[in-house]
Amino acid sequence: MIKPTKHQEIWERKEDDSLVLVLPKIINSDIGFQLMFGFRESQRDYKDKQTINNNNYKPKTYIDVKHYKKHI
Repeated sequence: MIKPTKHQEIWERKEDDSLVLVLPKIINSDIGFQLMFGFRESQRDYKDKQTINNNNYKPKTYIDVKHYKKHI
């Protein structure tokens, strides 16, 4: 995920974690994605969510079919 530059961001986060839409007078970049889908997640938040999700699922491994049938 690419970190957007400051002039591309139109959503401003306040100290109380609320988001405010700040549109520039002259739009000189492609902000259509942000207008359609809202703010972009930060890279840190995305990685934290991904790590939590990965920790919720532990894959099971079986030796063979008999072992699999035994543990169903």
